[in-house]
Amino acid sequence: MRQIFKAEGLKEITKTNKILLGGISALSVSCLLLSCAVFFKEERWSLVPTHSPGTRIEVSSRGFSEHYLREWADWVMQTLMTVSVDTVDRQLGELRAVSSQSRGLLAFLKAQEDFVRGSRVESVFFPKKFEVESGGVVVRGSFRYWLGTSEKPVNQDKSYRLLYKRGPGGLLLLDQVKEVKKGEET
Repeated sequence: MRQIFKAEGLKEITKTNKILLGGISALSVSCLLLSCAVFFKEERWSLVPTHSPGTRIEVSSRGFSEHYLREWADWVMQTLMTVSVDTVDRQLGELRAVSSQSRGLLAFLKAQEDFVRGSRVESVFFPKKFEVESGGVVVRGSFRYWLGTSEKPVNQDKSYRLLYKRGPGGLLLLDQVKEVKKGEET
């Protein structure tokens, strides 16, 4: 009789253990799925540009939005091309702080600085069109500059290709600036 009670008790314990093992397995799988969902979830940030506090730019962990790249290209072009002899050091310093320090870019910035200082240029760039491409942005606009003490401006339509790369922490770094000549258009 005791054997029968022991066998029935073991059967109950085995049945309970199987139920508990199934419950633990289900919880483990759901925990793994939730962990994957959290790990692969897209993160979003809202950036507020210093030059325009009323503007909000959305950035996500999946990459740079087209809106963000246009805002970035507009800031780069305004900082690079809207310049005078008095502001060239500060503006090019700002660009060097957010650049990849590539040789081509540093050469371009040096040539820009020499042009502004040597000709005593005051210039303004009015962007008209932004075209986002893989790894860069093409900016088309009007470039107006005054040489030395001349009161008559020189007006030109110019296009520039701004190339970027991701830096540490996913930061967007200016990698190169190339003037797009007529005939080289994309």
